[in-house]
Amino acid sequence: MKKHLKKWGLSLLAVIVIAFGVLFSAGENEPSNILKSLPDRDLFGKEIKYDSKYYLVDAWATWCPPCVFSVPELSLFHKEYAKKGVMVLGLSVDRSPKEVMNFVEKKDLPYPVAMMSTEAQKALPKFRAIPTMFLLDDTGKVLWKHTGAATKAVLENELIEYLLELEEK
Repeated sequence: MKKHLKKWGLSLLAVIVIAFGVLFSAGENEPSNILKSLPDRDLFGKEIKYDSKYYLVDAWATWCPPCVFSVPELSLFHKEYAKKGVMVLGLSVDRSPKEVMNFVEKKDLPYPVAMMSTEAQKALPKFRAIPTMFLLDDTGKVLWKHTGAATKAVLENELIEYLLELEEK
């Protein structure tokens, strides 16, 4: 009887391990698929060009206080680093594109903002809270992930190695 319980227990453990592996790896596609999954147009229909060295992708919402706090900081970051090779891209998880469009216009955001698509959400590493930011390289490889509000100074401090690389070129 103990032998059967031991076999059954090991089998159950194997199933659980496999299930967790599938659950936590789902959505983490090949890097090139991440870039391909990102929107090609912003909320206003303007083409989003993926010709930067790095992409700071911000998953956010207009109803999220930490997200709203981070928006002007991301704007400052974008204004300083866009010409150096870092594009900020806001992907809203709001339900209403109209609300997001009004927010973007009111705040006069300098970076592209689009709605989070199902494809992008599946391709990006899983996240459970917003704001969550990802730094991607030009192949779509995720180099950095941050959950929670962030100031421009925090972004610069955490991304210093990548920003210094841009300065050298």
